Formats: sequence, C-alpha cells, structure tokens
Amino acid sequence: MCSAVAVVVLAVHWVYKWRNPRCSIGNLPPGSMGLPLLGETIQFFSPNTTFDVSPFIKDRIKRYGPVFRTSLVGLPVVVSADPELNHFVFQQEGRLFESCYPGTFTEIFGRSNVGSLHGFMYKYLKSLVLKLFGPESLKDLMLRDVETAACANLSSWSRLSSIELKEATSNGRKNVMKVLKSMLKERRNSPRKQHGDFFDYVIEELNKERSLVTETIALDLMFVLLFASFETTSLALTLAIKFLTDHPNVLEKMTVSFMHIL
Repeated sequence: MCSAVAVVVLAVHWVYKWRNPRCSIGNLPPGSMGLPLLGETIQFFSPNTTFDVSPFIKDRIKRYGPVFRTSLVGLPVVVSADPELNHFVFQQEGRLFESCYPGTFTEIFGRSNVGSLHGFMYKYLKSLVLKLFGPESLKDLMLRDVETAACANLSSWSRLSSIELKEATSNGRKNVMKVLKSMLKERRNSPRKQHGDFFDYVIEELNKERSLVTETIALDLMFVLLFASFETTSLALTLAIKFLTDHPNVLEKMTVSFMHIL
C-alpha cells in the first residue's frame, strides 16, 4: 500500500514539474506543455487546410501573446512570432543563442549539416555557400539559368490539359544522396573540367591541404541546400500561380509592370 502511494505521489510530482517547468535565468513565457512526453506535438502537426498561419500558432498567439512556451517532439520549446525578438535571436546566433534541432532532423539531413554546426565551422560553410549563391553570382550566372528553365517548363506545361503543380515544381529530388555521391565521385575523377557550379567550389575545398570540409560535410550541405530550395520554392511557386489565377486583375497589373521593365 505504501509503495502504491509513493508511486502515485512521484507520478503527480513529475506531471506537475512537466507542466510547470522552471528556468534558471529569468521567467518563461506563458503557455502549455501539453501531455507528458507527447506535449502538443499532435496539435502542431495537424493538417492545415488554409494558406494562412497554422491554427496551432494563431490560437496560442491569441491566448498567450506572440511569445509562448510549449513542448514538441519531446522537447521544451519557446515559440516566437515577434519580429523584433526573432531579429535579435538571429543577430546573436553563436553568442547568446545557439541553433539546435531535434534528433529526427539530424537523422534526415546528416550529423554534419550546416544547421547543426556552430561557431567558426558554421561561418566557414556559410561563406562557402555565399560564393555561389551571393548577389553577384545570382546576378551574373544563375538568373539566366533560372529564366531558361522557367521558360522551358512553362512551354511544356502549356501543351498539357492539367498539371499537378506542387509535384511538377518539385520533381527530380528522389534518391538525392545517391545521385550527389555519384556526381561528386565523377567530378573528382575529372578535376580539370570546370562547370562553374557548387560542386566546383566543394571539390576545390576538399582538395585543399588541411581542409576543414570533409566529403560527409560537403554531401550533407548540398542535400540541405537542395531540400531547402525544393520545399520552399515549389510551395511558393504553387501558391503564387494559384493566387494570380484567382485574381486576374493583379496578374494584368504585374504583366504591365514587367512589360514596362522589359
């Protein structure tokens, strides 16, 4: 009987601590930690049928304000929808704040992905990426390629009766790591042939004496860049086309504006 009572007391105490976490510095924002261990994960990942901010975020902003606490995928989390606070966090990255991701993220994107690195290594890889994707490279090289690809795709779509737009704009990303490894091996076997793309920069870094970049880091970095571009760009293009189709007057104004620029 005493053992049963002790177990109940410990369980109640544990649940209380879960629902009322403490912070060693300052006070935590208002919010709810949800169920023990599970937290509010199910509510967070519930399907959202609108193009607006998810109901999970909107409901809690209404209830607690733009900064609130919760628990997702087994981790205590502070969610911020405050632009000034978010700007401050990004400005203080590596000083007052350090980026951190759930274990599932690491398993998908690799343990050496740029989001899991900190300090000097993070800045080093960031500068490597900006060499190719910075403003000058975009202006001088990539915009022409983007325009050519966009025109070719639009031309091919115009001959079809219908298109699964989200799928069409994110096609060709299956077995990514296998393809990347094969391409990297092929490029390293023919080092004299230059293509002017990110592979060239990566191979150049890999061939340096005492290079900080390993093949694993390079592949994880390229995968993250591909995933980020495919998820964000395909969704943005899909929504842009839908909204322009739903509002022909806006499309007409945009067309006039672009023709004026041309």
